[in-house]
Amino acid sequence: MTGRVPGGNSLAGTTFGVIGVGNIIAAVAHRAHTLGMTVLDTDVETFPDDLVADIDIERVGTDELLKRSDVISLNCALTEATRELIGADELAKLGTEGYHINTARGQLIDQEALVDALTSRTIVGAALDVSQRNPSSRSIHWQTWTRSSSVHATSRIRRKR
Repeated sequence: MTGRVPGGNSLAGTTFGVIGVGNIIAAVAHRAHTLGMTVLDTDVETFPDDLVADIDIERVGTDELLKRSDVISLNCALTEATRELIGADELAKLGTEGYHINTARGQLIDQEALVDALTSRTIVGAALDVSQRNPSSRSIHWQTWTRSSSVHATSRIRRKR
């Protein structure tokens, strides 16, 4: 991430790549732009033209989005064309300072490739609201996610009763 500051990272000057669109991610993209991030959009699903103009979203191909982004966010529908859209090659393009966010469908990313990318430090971190399958406490996925400060899995957060 290019926006390093003492005690953390600044989002200003970094790039936020969006794969897929909806009302929530449109609001997130607007906030990312307000924080000084460059926002990229890819051709999987594109933002409406008025939003693109309003916050100066740059439309690029998926390959370019992965290479240029500090953070990518998956938000597209699950179809046969998008199943395991992100695999080992795509995570490698994101690079060693890249973060992956998936709030859409677990099947959009190859979960084994994500675990490998995290354990080998091919990428620096992931924030997951979904997974391909619910990992058991004995699975490598669960062990990787619970032992790693680079993974935030909200599906594992339980509410107090």
